[in-house]
Amino acid sequence: MNDEPQSYEPRTQRPLKFDEENGGKWRGRDMVYFGFAFIALNTFAPGLVNLLPFRGESANAFRALVGTIIVELTLIGLIYALARYEHGLSFLEEMRWSHDYKVRNGTLLTLGMGLAFSVMIVSSVFPPTSPPIEQLLSTREAIAIFAIFGIVFAPFLEELLFRGFLFRVLEQTAGVSVAIRVTAVLFALLHVPQLWGSWAGMLLIFAVGFILSTLRARTGSLIPTVIVHTAYNAMLFLAFAVGSLAEGSI
Repeated sequence: MNDEPQSYEPRTQRPLKFDEENGGKWRGRDMVYFGFAFIALNTFAPGLVNLLPFRGESANAFRALVGTIIVELTLIGLIYALARYEHGLSFLEEMRWSHDYKVRNGTLLTLGMGLAFSVMIVSSVFPPTSPPIEQLLSTREAIAIFAIFGIVFAPFLEELLFRGFLFRVLEQTAGVSVAIRVTAVLFALLHVPQLWGSWAGMLLIFAVGFILSTLRARTGSLIPTVIVHTAYNAMLFLAFAVGSLAEGSI
């Protein structure tokens, strides 16, 4: 009988599915899955939200917001499933949700507010011709609910999609410079329906997206872009609300 003590190695849980050849890395087909899901959701979500029993002047604004939430949360769920079950990766690690960055949060907040002021100055020189987003924000209720979503939730959700998933896939498949440019373009295209008719607005949102993507590349973390995005949205909503109240339009 062998009385020598036996050593045991701790058991590690094997991912449900892991690509040994590619080391769990993202691939181009992940972008294809995302693209098909994005098109399908944006095709069918409007019809579904139109069935919601919203009434009054703010009905269209509420439907647009619910549709946006459905699309973004479903896409993030898809990304989580791809990371966890297709590649055996940690979702937050792959999205680069890391506190290990060297830029001060105060600097990031200042950058976000500065971007917002720049956008407002350029917009005053090249005023928009009533973009669709302004038509939705026609009541105090609509402004309030959009402000809450735009400041508290939208920066996190949009950054997960663009500077998290899309940037990560493009970074691994095509390189950092391509990831910066493509995510900036896609970010601008997402906002085209809101800014249609305002070419200055669309160019500005591309510039904002380019700066956010560059920040993501230089810091290696998603948190700085969320902070800048939050400060940017907060300043824009505050300026819009103050301006609307001053004009007596709401």
